Order: sequence, then structure tokens, then C-alpha cells
Amino acid sequence: MRACITEATDRHCDGIWLGVWTKNGRAIRFYQRWGFTQKGTQPFTLGHDRQTDLVLWLSLDDHSKKELA
Repeated sequence: MRACITEATDRHCDGIWLGVWTKNGRAIRFYQRWGFTQKGTQPFTLGHDRQTDLVLWLSLDDHSKKELA
């Protein structure tokens, strides 16, 4: 995750978006510990099964402030 944040920061991105399956609690908790917050949901299809992802966002401005504190 540090490498992803560093890469996004080096590219002058405002933040990082990602999608995570609603039933993957372990991954959701991991991203939440890194400061990602839920901004919505999006459907996706896996084979013939329609599922839902949470759409998460990490503001790099907010993350940088936490790192400096």
C-alpha cells in the first residue's frame, strides 16, 4: 500500500479510488485502516453472477496530513 500511495503522490494525484467486493470483510478492514472511506457502490458481473463492489476513496491530502502528524 505504501508503494501505491507513493506512486500516486509522485504522479500528483488527488487520491486513490478502488473497488472491493462487499463480502470481502478482511480487505475492507485493511483499506479502512489505511484511511479509505466508502463513496458508493458499483455492480459487477463474475461469470453469470451479478455482485456489488464498494467504491472506496483515499484522499492523498488527508493521508499526507496524517503522516506528518
